[in-house]
Amino acid sequence: MIFLYLILVIEISSGLKVTEHGKISRIAFGSCANQFGITNPDIFYSIINWKPDIYVWLGDIVYADRFSLPMAFSPTNEKIWRSKYNSFKTSIEYQALINSTMITGVYDDHDYGINDGDKNFIYKEIGKKLVLEFLDDGSIRDHGGVYHSFTFEDLKLILLDIRWFRDSKLDKEGDSLGEEQWVWLEKELQTGERVKIIGNGLQVNTFDRNSPAEKWHEKSRLRLWGLLDKYPGVLLLTGDVHYGELLRIPCSKHIVYEITSSGLTHSVFTTFNMIGWYFVNLWQPFNFNIGKKFLYKNFGTIEIDWETQLIHVSVRDTFSVPQIEYTININELYETNPDIKFCQENFKALKYKHILGTFFIILLPFWINFLAILIFLRKYSNSY
Repeated sequence: MIFLYLILVIEISSGLKVTEHGKISRIAFGSCANQFGITNPDIFYSIINWKPDIYVWLGDIVYADRFSLPMAFSPTNEKIWRSKYNSFKTSIEYQALINSTMITGVYDDHDYGINDGDKNFIYKEIGKKLVLEFLDDGSIRDHGGVYHSFTFEDLKLILLDIRWFRDSKLDKEGDSLGEEQWVWLEKELQTGERVKIIGNGLQVNTFDRNSPAEKWHEKSRLRLWGLLDKYPGVLLLTGDVHYGELLRIPCSKHIVYEITSSGLTHSVFTTFNMIGWYFVNLWQPFNFNIGKKFLYKNFGTIEIDWETQLIHVSVRDTFSVPQIEYTININELYETNPDIKFCQENFKALKYKHILGTFFIILLPFWINFLAILIFLRKYSNSY
C-alpha cells in the first residue's frame, strides 16, 4: 500500500522535462490562472488537443497573494502559497497537460508573491523556490531570479524575469530587468538562431496608452529596442492584462510583433462585463493592433513552418477557436522597417484624437439620446 502511494506521489509531481536541441514547431502559451480559485478545465484540454511541442507560462500561474482590504493584495505565508500551487498542479486537467507536453515558464507578480512586486519584496526567495518546484522543467536557475533560455534547432526561447531586479513602477527612470539580466540577454541574442522568442509577464509596447496595467519602464523598453535593432528575428510573448491581442510595432530598425495572451481562467469580460469592454475598446487606442482585442478566456499559439519560413500566430478561446490570427514571414523580421515614420508621431496627440473620436462617435450620440428621452418624459409624462 505504501509502495503504491509512493508511485502515485511520484506520478503527480513529475512531468516531461524540456529537451533542448530538437526541432520545435508548435508553441502554446498563456498566463493568469486560478484567481480566487476559479478554474477552466476545458481550456487545458484544448491546449492538449492542439498538441504543442512546448507550453510556456508567462506568469500569474496562481494568485498567491491574499485579497484583503485596505491593502487590496498582501503576501501570504509559504504553506498557503505552496498549497495553491499543489492544488492546481494535482488537478486532473493540469496533470493531463504536464504528461502530454514539455512545460516551462516564468512568474509575474501574483505568483512572485505580491501584486506589482519588485526587487524589494522580502519573500522573493520563496517565490522563486515555489515556482521552480511547480515548473519542474529540468532547468538549473542558479542565479538571482528565474530568467532562463532554451535552445532548439534554429529557435531560441528566452524567458525574462520582470520582478526580481525590477525598480519600483513609480520610479520614472527605473529599470525593469537589472544590469545582470541585461548583460545575459545580449549574450543570448548573439547566438544566431533564426527565430528568437522572448517571453515575460508584462506587456512591453503599450507606451501609447493610459492604463492601470503595469508595463516596462520606458528606459528599459528603449534599451530593449536598441538590442532588437542589432539582433533581429524576435517575437515577444507577454501576459498580465486578462485579454489577448496582437501588436505590430514599427518603431525600431526592424518590425517587432508582440503577442499577448492572458486570462486562462478569468478575463476582463468575465470579471468586469461591459465596463471592461468599454474601457479596453473605447479608452485604449488601436495604434499598433492587428485585429481586435479579445476580452474572453484565451491561450496563445505559435506554429512555425520551417520549410516556407512562415509563422502563424493566434489567440484562441477556451475551445481553441482562433479569435485573432496572423501569419508572419520570418524574412520580414530581418528586413529594414519601412514604417518607422509612424512612430515619430506625437503619441499624446494620437491618444487624445482617439478619445475625442470615441466621444463624438459613441458617447455624444448616447448622451443626446438620453437627453431627448428626458425631455420627452418631462413634456408628456407626469412621472418627471
